[in-house]
Amino acid sequence: MYSNDTVKKAIPTSRHAELLFDLVLDYLQEGAFVVSADQGSDRTIYLRDETGSWIAPWPLLKLTLGRRGSFVGIPGELSNEVPGESGAAPSRLKNLQGGEIEIYGAEGRFAITYASDGQACETSRSGDETVAALARALDVGGGNPVDLLALFIASRNAPAEAPGRVRLTEGAAVGLMMAWRTGLAAMRRALFFTSASKQGTWIAADGYAGTAIGTGATRKEAVEACREQVRLLGPVPPEPRRQPELSAEVLAEMGFGDAQLISTPAEDRERGAATIENTPIVMTSVPAVSEMGGRSVVLLDEKGRGYGASVFEREGGLTIIEHGVIDQVDLEGLEEQIEAAIVEWNERRGPEPSWPEGLPPLRSKSWMLDVGPGGELRVCGSSATPEFDPGALDGAQLHERGLRQVAT
Repeated sequence: MYSNDTVKKAIPTSRHAELLFDLVLDYLQEGAFVVSADQGSDRTIYLRDETGSWIAPWPLLKLTLGRRGSFVGIPGELSNEVPGESGAAPSRLKNLQGGEIEIYGAEGRFAITYASDGQACETSRSGDETVAALARALDVGGGNPVDLLALFIASRNAPAEAPGRVRLTEGAAVGLMMAWRTGLAAMRRALFFTSASKQGTWIAADGYAGTAIGTGATRKEAVEACREQVRLLGPVPPEPRRQPELSAEVLAEMGFGDAQLISTPAEDRERGAATIENTPIVMTSVPAVSEMGGRSVVLLDEKGRGYGASVFEREGGLTIIEHGVIDQVDLEGLEEQIEAAIVEWNERRGPEPSWPEGLPPLRSKSWMLDVGPGGELRVCGSSATPEFDPGALDGAQLHERGLRQVAT
């Protein structure tokens, strides 16, 4: 197994990280879409697909200078500040500074954090494949390590990994990820309330409010149908982001006494007023789904990939089962099994904190259950919301676990 140090040694200072970022941009040329925030101290590279107009809304590379790229620590002590010193011998390079470089793979991430002296001091990763692939790229040899990594990163065909796309015009009133999240939630809702087709289709939504939905047998048909809805409905300006007004006392009453409210830096790009012409469009393909009991639907993951599932509705709630495990589940005795698994979960968790008066009541409760090879069920997580929203259903999460129970 490759160690994190293999890659860390190839990008030992913040200057090397900046060089890596710039080299990747040089290799990508017009294929890159860069999102800049916090006056250029936070930059992320996304990739355009073969059309040049559509962007795959998941990152390739991110460089943050002056701080970490995300908050770390324990609840109550979260911080994005870099460590004070790396402990390494002084570098002869000038203009070093703290920061972080984050390299993304198809399913994982590898990051190097630079202390205030600009030298690498920490690494982190999710999964092993990304760091292993980077180390293999360095094993090729025959060149500068930073250039080898840049060439490898730029060669990743991220748009081929999933069908989700965003078209963002100049002067749009929202940024790339806000448009994608809005449109993704809208497409999830539309697909959840529509029985899945046995034929693969395409779906598109606007990235402002998600009120314009278009479907079609082809990508072009879905986009044109969505644009027609935008023309009929007119541009719906995105609602301004509101920071939750929760006092320390209210957070404590909710069971989050050590919680902190944090915000991400604003993008540097200029934003105009919402118009028909600058309305972002998001889209994805919808796979064909077979009937496997209940009402067949398609659930989308964070990259727009679709997963087939069956929805069984009953009074007061519904059960959602991923098609990959439905044959393992005893549908006749399912309700009793789910109830027993929830009782066991509640005993493990203990009493829930009270919900403060004055906040929207939590009318919907949801439990995620693992489905074992023999059909046995075990709750692995739960949540409560003011209302059930299919726009938040992650198809990949259901694919990994198997079953979700929702009480409405």
